[in-house]
Amino acid sequence: MIMKSFIAIFLLASSGVLFGFDTPTKLENNFVNFAMQKDRPFPMKNNRSIWGNQFSLLNASVEPTYGKGKSAALISLAAPGVGLYMANKNKLSLALLPLCYGLVGGGAYMMSSGKTEAEDAYANYLVEKNPALQDELLEAADLGAEKNLRGQQYLIGGLSLWAFQTVWTFVYGHYNDKYRKRNANWNNPITSVYGGYDPITNTTSLNLTLKL
Repeated sequence: MIMKSFIAIFLLASSGVLFGFDTPTKLENNFVNFAMQKDRPFPMKNNRSIWGNQFSLLNASVEPTYGKGKSAALISLAAPGVGLYMANKNKLSLALLPLCYGLVGGGAYMMSSGKTEAEDAYANYLVEKNPALQDELLEAADLGAEKNLRGQQYLIGGLSLWAFQTVWTFVYGHYNDKYRKRNANWNNPITSVYGGYDPITNTTSLNLTLKL
């Protein structure tokens, strides 16, 4: 039963349906393509000139933004989901906070109370002389043991989810740091790109200015 609970919660976390987790292959694709980040084609308002209609293909305003880096994992270690939200900006990640606390806290409480109920019921069973009451006490001891087992399942599942989201926050933060650093060191050699159309000669042109 413990293994089944662990597998179910692990699959829920790794599926990415609720919390926006990506596969390692998709993760890198979420970030801006650095070869195009500052020169992505973006038609602007046409400008009349002696050469006809001209329009800029350069959009220098495109600047990628990144979430928190690997240090966010420390936040997720203390507050599940909060560090992950700071890294991936997905608000659904915050649902991990009450979920992890609920599973761990609720599981620990059920373990403790179930163990106490089972031990008390069995202790009373040993001194009880009435057969009918003995049966009731044995049943109560079994229920307490089952409650203790369910608490263990919730606790293990919550801790597993807690650990998984912490590791994933570290991975996501690593990519944030990696691409933030690459973006800071990126030197765009293209200063301007203009397309033009001359209605007189019915020709088009493309002017590219490079910074050497």
